[in-house]
Amino acid sequence: MNYSQSLFTVRIVINSKIYLYNTFTDRLIAISVEVDKLITQYKANILALKDIHPSLLNTLIQENFFVENKKDEWKEVFSKWETEDNSQEKLSLIINPTLDCNMRCWYCYEQHNKAAYMSDKTLQSIKNLIERQTSNPILKGLNIDFFGGEPLLCYKKQVKPILEKAYVECQKQNKQLYVSFTTNGYLLSQKIVDDLNKFSYWGKVRLQITLDGNENLHNKVKSSGGIQPTYKKIVSNIMMCVRNNIKVLVRFNHTDENIDSYYDVIEDFAELTQNERDNISFAFHKVWQAADSANLKEKLKRVIKAFEDANFNVEISEPLRGTRCYADRQNFIVINYNGDLYKCTAREFAPNKREGILTDNGEIHWNNKFKKRMSLKECLPVCHRCVLYPLCHDGCTQNKLEASYQNDECPRKYTEEQKIKLLEEKLEHRLKNFKLD
Repeated sequence: MNYSQSLFTVRIVINSKIYLYNTFTDRLIAISVEVDKLITQYKANILALKDIHPSLLNTLIQENFFVENKKDEWKEVFSKWETEDNSQEKLSLIINPTLDCNMRCWYCYEQHNKAAYMSDKTLQSIKNLIERQTSNPILKGLNIDFFGGEPLLCYKKQVKPILEKAYVECQKQNKQLYVSFTTNGYLLSQKIVDDLNKFSYWGKVRLQITLDGNENLHNKVKSSGGIQPTYKKIVSNIMMCVRNNIKVLVRFNHTDENIDSYYDVIEDFAELTQNERDNISFAFHKVWQAADSANLKEKLKRVIKAFEDANFNVEISEPLRGTRCYADRQNFIVINYNGDLYKCTAREFAPNKREGILTDNGEIHWNNKFKKRMSLKECLPVCHRCVLYPLCHDGCTQNKLEASYQNDECPRKYTEEQKIKLLEEKLEHRLKNFKLD
């Protein structure tokens, strides 16, 4: 039996220390200079280490840094993803009860339509879908996320009835139910919060609410549509939620113009107790339409540190997280207000982009766009030989639908130097947050 270095094993030097990292197994180990020399010396015949350093050989093989020559590593990665993507154990529904909104943020990609509200017919179809799906013995959990538009415009007439139906069916069928909202937070009330806590039997309800800078800058973005300046009311509603045991992720849509203003936001949440702060976290996301300066990243690092120094939790995404796009999963469905089905929430919900329909009796009928998306999940031939493949999986299916690639070029246009740089950034992040074996 012969062994060779795994396609997904990379040697990285960070702060003069040497590491081995496997991008598929996500295993990271530190090695000494002496061990590094041994691995280099015996790389072509690693089994020769058996009589020289047996414990090292055992680690290299057990942790898949070296694998059998006959092993098809790319196939193993893709098979694992196929199993995960096709799992029927969880159903995730993102529901747009409306595409209308009480705000008109300049960066929003949706064309808000005041007539785009869910009908009673579509509402019943969704109820039928929930009843049908929760009766599946394989299903273990149902995730419902309300999106839009502003979903709270429809709270009483559509959102609450959907949640009540889901709660009853999950109780009856012994399924887990998790509820979340993407909302601007303006329409929240104590009554709504009390309602939502009734649906938190399996876990706390989660809200994502955006602030576009401090009070002055936020109100410039979210004061249109005939609404008075919104910042103070939204911050007050966030405080109400976290004090009532609802989880809130405050999303900061940052630009070069507003990044420094977020220092002011720290003071606006300073009165929260530590227990209350357990229910709130902050995340920074760059507005993709906005240009950025050369030092925006440094500004961002400083403001994040200020939040952390104030004992707030900041969610920082690890570079190259290795997570699959939600749209690649078979059991992830976006339901528009009119019953049209989609997979991606980062695009306009136009009729010509729909990928299926929801029937009156709650059945899912996918069309050829969906079938094409699913056929694009397999990577390009060039990716079969790439150390980054388990982490980047050559982009999401949405990008593949919209772009054409040459078989011999990286679909993300990464050079070999850029790949190593990305891995270094990933592992630097990892080393700050996790202990090594």
